Amino acid sequence: MLKFEELQVIWDRQREQPLFAIRHGDLVDLVRDKAASIERSLGMYDAMMIGVPLLMAVILPVDAWREGGGLDEYAIALVCLVVGLAALKSHISRRSNEPVFDQSIKQIAESCLKHLDAHVRQLSWFFWCFHLPVAILAALGLTFYTNTRTPLVWAGVLAITAISYWDIRRDIQSKRAKREEISQILQKLVEADNTSEA
Repeated sequence: MLKFEELQVIWDRQREQPLFAIRHGDLVDLVRDKAASIERSLGMYDAMMIGVPLLMAVILPVDAWREGGGLDEYAIALVCLVVGLAALKSHISRRSNEPVFDQSIKQIAESCLKHLDAHVRQLSWFFWCFHLPVAILAALGLTFYTNTRTPLVWAGVLAITAISYWDIRRDIQSKRAKREEISQILQKLVEADNTSEA
């Protein structure tokens, strides 16, 4: 299978020729493979964003009740419940707006772009609405309900939060790079349609 860069070279060499001269089938396969990869990635992320918070929303209050934990565990469980339900609502909404019929290659590429945009929004949302509140509540709980040294707790929370933020930003950049690649493919498809119509 040809990579995008190879297809770009072929396209540049044969710009004046009709689209089938650049092995249209390879371009279609490339777009379909990208779409499948993005859909798998988004599905795994959805499962994590729904499953982990909802599991924590059940485990934390049960643990707090059995061991006489503090209010921080209940507060974290409440944040987890809200995040898990919001992620479930987002997933259901996104899935209900997807067409179920066979799509053209341009529609598949446009769908990939929408999925990547949704994934970038989810990544940002995950940090600001889940990770950061849970980290702060956990640090407050450790500070007030245990005999832990406060500066060490907050240093650990800051370190974990900074690493998490960096990792999420890195993931967002990789999604944006994929988006740019698919945008270029879509642009080539549009140019090919315009060339064939002229």
